[in-house]
Amino acid sequence: MSHDEFFMETHIRKKKAPTDPTRWVEDRAETIHGRYKINLEEYTQSLPPNEQGKRPPISDEEGERIWLDTVGGPKKGIAYDLSDKTFRRYRAGLQGIGTSAQGETIDSSTITCVEQKIAKLTTELERPRLEKRRDLILFKFS
Repeated sequence: MSHDEFFMETHIRKKKAPTDPTRWVEDRAETIHGRYKINLEEYTQSLPPNEQGKRPPISDEEGERIWLDTVGGPKKGIAYDLSDKTFRRYRAGLQGIGTSAQGETIDSSTITCVEQKIAKLTTELERPRLEKRRDLILFKFS
C-alpha cells in the first residue's frame, strides 16, 4: 500500500452507504492530500521519459521527500502523517535503503553503536566521581 493510499484509508471516514459522499476526517487532511497529489504530478512530469516513452515510477524516498515538502517539513520533530521510523530514516539521510529489512538492520546497528557510545561515556563520566569517593573513604580511615 502506497503512502497516498494509506493516508486516504486513515483520513477518509468510512461510508455507511455506497452512495454517501466522501468525507475527510478534517479539512487539513483533504487540503494536504490535494497539494501532495499536485506536487507528485508536477514532479513526475519533470522526470524524463524512459525508452518506452513512460515516466519512471517514483521511489518511496522521493515520495517521502515530496510529502515533507508538502506538509511544510517537520514541526517539533514530527512530520504530519509520516511514521516515526520513516521520518527518522529520512532525516538521517538513509535514502539508499532498498527494503524494510535492510532499514531495520541499519536502524538496529546504528542504535547498538549509539548505545555502546553512551555506555562508554557514562563509564568515563562516573570514573572520576568514584575515584574521588574512594579517596575520601581512604582519607577518612587513615
